[in-house]
Amino acid sequence: MHIRNSKTSEVTKLLPKKKKKTRTRSVSKKACSDSGKGRPLPRFWIYEAQGDRPRMEDTHVAQLSFHKDKHVFGVFDGHAGDRAAKLLSTEIVGILRDQIMQRSGPQDSALGASLTSSFLEAEKRALAQSWDDGSSAILAVIDGDRLFVANAGDCRAIICGEGEPMPMSTDHDPTVPEERKRIEANNKRIESYEINGRSINRIRSLAMSRCIGDKSLKQYRHFGTDTWIPIDDCIIPDPEIKELLLTKQHKFLVIASDGLWATVTNEAVARRLDTLTEEEDPAEELQKLIDRREDNITIVVVDLRVQA
Repeated sequence: MHIRNSKTSEVTKLLPKKKKKTRTRSVSKKACSDSGKGRPLPRFWIYEAQGDRPRMEDTHVAQLSFHKDKHVFGVFDGHAGDRAAKLLSTEIVGILRDQIMQRSGPQDSALGASLTSSFLEAEKRALAQSWDDGSSAILAVIDGDRLFVANAGDCRAIICGEGEPMPMSTDHDPTVPEERKRIEANNKRIESYEINGRSINRIRSLAMSRCIGDKSLKQYRHFGTDTWIPIDDCIIPDPEIKELLLTKQHKFLVIASDGLWATVTNEAVARRLDTLTEEEDPAEELQKLIDRREDNITIVVVDLRVQA
């Protein structure tokens, strides 16, 4: 097994709760016959729900063979609006395809660099908009027996199969040691408090230290039409990249917004997938583990068993 890392005044009003309708959508994609090179295309399943939020700000992407025999899956958890998440779901795959085509050199390093530059290009496009929405972003690319995951924010990806679940991303909370070090180097303070018994850590009112958008919180200087110079590096769009060589012990890739991870552990997800029957929808079964539905929920499950 080989894993490589690269690059590394809120007011709460207590009002009576109104019962809201929960919008749900479950999509099951069955296996396609062949990729054209003798390797079956992976099955994948998607579950999404609005939960108790007034609007849906999660989006996702899932494209088989988006560039040659590469497959891409992603989840984007918007905040302060859904426009940054929608921009990512509609544009990030095209951006990534362009970045891959512009690069040459060793395939692994080129794909990792393409993912990083794609996030930075998406950031530039978000900054050019009139709105100030933001979004977490996680993108996974399967390239033969290689898996690449790029993450900025608090969406999460894990691998489930034999043994313990394997994290393929870091939740970019401001208190994560590497994130805290960068924030404190900019002489900024992390705010910590509790809401409804849950510990919350924020930098400039944001509960994550990496994201796309949120230009007012990142405090950019704007020069010309497409040049944005950050005043500091407290909140950054740069993704953390992880790479994995897939083997037969890796059975499922799970990517989800924090609507799942806020109440369900990696281990609980792995245990449920381990008992899954062939007739069951994995994403649908995972959403049944959620205790509270206070947030938007998006779950993408990819069958890796044809990749190894």
